[in-house]
Amino acid sequence: MKRLRSTASGLVFVASLLAFSNGLSNVAQATSQCQPDPVIYSHGSSALEKYNVATGTLTTITSSAGVVFFDIGTTPDGNLYGSVSGSGTIRLIDKTNGSSVVVGTVTTPGNTNFNMLAFDKYGKGWFVGAGGTQLLSFDLTSVSGGTITPTVVVSNLQTAGFPTGSSAGDVFFLNGDMYIAWASSGTIKLMKLDMTDTGTGYTSTGAAGTASDLGTINAANVWGMAVADGKIYVANGSKISRLNSLPSTADSTRTLNVTDIVNGTVGVIYGMTAEGEAVVDNCLGLAPTFTQTSAPSSTAGQPLNFNLGVKSFGDSNLTITSGQLPPGVVLDNTNKSLTGTPTAGGTYTFAVTATESDGDTTTQVYTLTIGASSSSSSTSTTTAPTTTIAISTESELPKSGSALSQLALLSMLMIAVGLLTLRRRHPNL
Repeated sequence: MKRLRSTASGLVFVASLLAFSNGLSNVAQATSQCQPDPVIYSHGSSALEKYNVATGTLTTITSSAGVVFFDIGTTPDGNLYGSVSGSGTIRLIDKTNGSSVVVGTVTTPGNTNFNMLAFDKYGKGWFVGAGGTQLLSFDLTSVSGGTITPTVVVSNLQTAGFPTGSSAGDVFFLNGDMYIAWASSGTIKLMKLDMTDTGTGYTSTGAAGTASDLGTINAANVWGMAVADGKIYVANGSKISRLNSLPSTADSTRTLNVTDIVNGTVGVIYGMTAEGEAVVDNCLGLAPTFTQTSAPSSTAGQPLNFNLGVKSFGDSNLTITSGQLPPGVVLDNTNKSLTGTPTAGGTYTFAVTATESDGDTTTQVYTLTIGASSSSSSTSTTTAPTTTIAISTESELPKSGSALSQLALLSMLMIAVGLLTLRRRHPNL
């Protein structure tokens, strides 16, 4: 399945050149950080858009200076790159305004449209060439005279188990293996290619590589895929959708359904990537994970809201599989949290199991200590206040404000009595 897209030359920006030179010094440095801010970038024929997974905010970025990209990808240092339609040219993209600058041109084998671009945790770029038969890798730090020479990693993908066809446009790494959206016979297959992590890069497992057909993605085109916030997102025509599950076993007859997340603003999406995607296979597995592994202490009578921090590929269902929750506390499956107001103190140990739609499960045991409420542990006594008015005969002035007020009132009464007595004795005054 080939995509016909027009090409145009872009403007060269000095700021982008500086950013590229700074970025190359870090591109090969792997990191084990998970995605701190799950942001997806996607592009159409003339513009980029940014989708913040946490806030649900979709922002359109200005035109990419007339350049049409076949695909985009992010490196471990956070730089955004695009492969130009109809050539092997790689450009560094400014994520704030869409402008771009040429980094170099990859020398590609014949019959290569370069509609797939992805980077691994070592900063190496990947694409499929030679009419969908070869998997190649390249190094952005090895630009010589504007040329980037790639390395053939798998010389015959069909021998490895891929059906006849070509990459639909994107790829991601997970747990050291490669997942490719593959166009074949009018459908989009999700193919898994076993890879070996050597510590400095990836190579195919076995002489020719070993591939598994995980099923057909039920979406339009799938010209882009991205991993963000523990889930897999796909380009579904002009929409950003989410893959409901990622199977761990091969089944070519399986249908992989998606859930639509947001309508895009750039028309048909040509490619997609996510910040931190290159290193996501360091910290996310196929089974659900609990990022919060210990529960905080609480007090009876006080509201409790404890998010378990469940990360999973697709939706997961939570259940209490052993023990019991404190009375007044429930498991909120929607928000993946424990909520409520505990009514009794004590120590409660229980197990929470997260189950994905494909059957993968993970269990986390928690111990939640609920302290007794202050009203039940102590008795308060209320004593009616008493007020004593005293007149000081000492020369020292009273120090309290209330005593001063009382003295002033007494003085006024004494003056009034004196005036009344004087009037009676001297009525003519």
